[in-house]
Amino acid sequence: MVTKKCPVCGCTELVPYQFAEYVISEFRPFMDAFMCADCGRIEFYAPEDRRKKCVETTRAKNAEEKEKAAQIELLESQLAELNAELERCKAIANDENQTVKAVREAEASIQELSEKIRSVQDQLSQLKSRNTSFFGAIIHH
Repeated sequence: MVTKKCPVCGCTELVPYQFAEYVISEFRPFMDAFMCADCGRIEFYAPEDRRKKCVETTRAKNAEEKEKAAQIELLESQLAELNAELERCKAIANDENQTVKAVREAEASIQELSEKIRSVQDQLSQLKSRNTSFFGAIIHH
């Protein structure tokens, strides 16, 4: 086991230190606080199992963030394509030189595209609002 040592004065007598619950509540699941008996400096130490868990959680969180960014990029691309198609259909529907059949098809497409756009926008909103708190990820994993 590694001896804990104060980085300020070198003292090896570090005693467990309890912060007020509201001050350290997010850190408690993966760190312990110790106070130097000589100078009063407070240091945080994470036991090996918690360090490993922290590293694993960080890697998983980074992979999740990368996947989320890729999904957002794909949905934004789809949204841009749907909006372009919607504008094309609106132009056809409003063009007096189009046949009745072409106008009806365009109007039907407008309704369908509007629904698809709302669906993609909802998916984007859900993805973007997903909690990405680092400490929350460590605590809940």
